[in-house]
Amino acid sequence: MQVGSALVTLNVANQAPVAQAASVRITMLNTRVPLPLGTVDADVGSAITQYEIRTLPAYAQILLGDIQLGVGAIVLPAQLSTLTVIAACAAETGFDFIAVDNLGLASAAAQISLSIQLAAVTAEPQQVPTLSAGALLCLIGLLALLGRRQINSAILAKQ
Repeated sequence: MQVGSALVTLNVANQAPVAQAASVRITMLNTRVPLPLGTVDADVGSAITQYEIRTLPAYAQILLGDIQLGVGAIVLPAQLSTLTVIAACAAETGFDFIAVDNLGLASAAAQISLSIQLAAVTAEPQQVPTLSAGALLCLIGLLALLGRRQINSAILAKQ
């Protein structure tokens, strides 16, 4: 009987995390909606250390708490619960992000698609709007975002 020993060396390569695409449906203007930044990291003992915003959505703002984010903004995993989006008008838009693990590898970019679909607005019979409801909501939303204040719907005058 022969007894021996062997030394096995495993070369474990760091694999980049995978950022996961997602879709978010928004039904109200100027209302914060949570953003899901999902990732998978196959490395044992590895963790995501940060997310980076790569592109911005049209007609919407990405917020971290009360701070508006721009391209290149870094979001830490502990901050994800405060990451939201506010829409300005009905549109199909989105933004890209990447994830970086604690071993320094970055994922490919993934897209968060934003489907901003507002509920129908009906006018009282005596009102004759000069803009379509969708265009008017878009204008109000854009003004609210640009002015960083809520626009009271009472500014709409009766015709």
